[in-house]
Amino acid sequence: MNIASQTIVALVAAATLSGCATPPENHTDEILGTMQDAQVGLNQCITDTYNDPQFEPLGTHMPMNIRGVSMEQLTDEHFANDAEIQMLMAYEESAQSCRKAYLDELRPVSPTLASLTEAAYARNQDSLSGLMQKTLSWGQYIQGVVGSYRELSLKVAAELKRLANASNSEQRAGE
Repeated sequence: MNIASQTIVALVAAATLSGCATPPENHTDEILGTMQDAQVGLNQCITDTYNDPQFEPLGTHMPMNIRGVSMEQLTDEHFANDAEIQMLMAYEESAQSCRKAYLDELRPVSPTLASLTEAAYARNQDSLSGLMQKTLSWGQYIQGVVGSYRELSLKVAAELKRLANASNSEQRAGE
């Protein structure tokens, strides 16, 4: 599971366990449910892509799960070689369709969360471009991705909290 997947699943679980979730008819619950469902599809799609044998050589540089990134990967000073760049292009083509499907599922129920996630994806694409243009090393690329998802995690948590607070305020006003 990649870090975006883990972050969203963890946030959904934390929100639910901490009492942020309110009755099922609540829009926040709809968002959380959609996020969970979309996350399952994203996780499977990314896992299938990552485990495709043609991309196996990339595994030494980029972990399936960013939370499991090794110090060696974070400090890797090597630049992507031409063969790796070709693999990355093919990998990204497959992974991009996974991310698009996730955003398409999330956008109707929470445009803000979809926009936050899309911005993180764009930052990661910028880092990937640097890797493919050989201006960033593998380690610098991975550090950028880790930072991007940490930032996303904080923003998603803040947005979920905002939504839950707004929902709770609406419920109190309706009582």
